[in-house]
This record gives sequence, C-alpha cells and structure tokens, in this order.
Amino acid sequence: MTRRRPHQAIIEADGSLAIYDNAFADVTPAQAEQAAILENEIRATKGGVEEHFYHLALLLDRFEREKHYLARGYERMKDWCESPEIELSWRVVHDLLRIIRELIPALETQGLSTEEAHRLVREVGISKARAILPLIRVAEARPQLPALVEQAVSLRWRDVVAEVKERI
Repeated sequence: MTRRRPHQAIIEADGSLAIYDNAFADVTPAQAEQAAILENEIRATKGGVEEHFYHLALLLDRFEREKHYLARGYERMKDWCESPEIELSWRVVHDLLRIIRELIPALETQGLSTEEAHRLVREVGISKARAILPLIRVAEARPQLPALVEQAVSLRWRDVVAEVKERI
C-alpha cells in the first residue's frame, strides 16, 4: 500500500490555489529533536573516522617505507594490505599514501609549513583529499592547491570532484 504524502495549499500571487507535497508535514517536534541528536553523534563519529583514516595513512606510510611487510612474511606491501589479517583495499592504501607523500609536499612547496599542510589535510578530510589528488600532476593547478584544499573544507564532496574536473 502506497502512502500518500500530505499536501499543503497556498494562494499564488494571481489568486489561484496551488497544491504541493509537504514532505515534512508528519515530522513531530520529538522526531526533529531526535534527528538533531543523532546527526550530532553521526558528525562526531565521522570526525573520529576521518582522524583515524589520517592516522592510518601515517602508519601505512611508515610501514611501507621501512618495509615492515617483509618482516610480516609478505614480499609486497600490496599483498600484506590485502591479506586476511589486514583486509585493506590496495586502492585505498595507495591513495592514503599519495595524500601523505604527494599532497602534503605539494602544499608545502606552495608555501605552507609542514604543520599547516597536515592540519589542512586533516581538516578537509580523507575523501575530499583523495578527490584532489589528480591536481597534483597538473602543473598549472599546483599554485592553487592550498586555496582549493582550504575551500574544499566547506564544499560538498561532489562539488570538490566537479572543481577538480574543471581544473584538469
């Protein structure tokens, strides 16, 4: 059984009656309050996840640079990452490593200190930082990287992707 949405009517400027769906008509104040509480918890948890992904990127960088995967019985970092014990997608690991090894240094070459570059990447988040990675290889875009990363903090992920595509 399909539930019909409640409708709401307004009188247009010309005096005619306009009917439109009101998707929010059934929302109670208690539901709105609960939604706000859950949204705050989701945002806080997401922030923790982003911070953990950033920390993971730093750990993976060190693990590979020091070739610890050999000491764990794997000939290649990729094999260790995809092992049943670790189960990390090589694509994700590769991008995390590129954020640490390419994006951070690219921001530093544009005048940011190491601390500023790391702060900015943590602030923008891993998903948006991954979306910005293609610009590192575009020489004309490099001077704009700090401003774009700073701007990306307040943009939606899909807007960051669109901005990157426009600059490639």
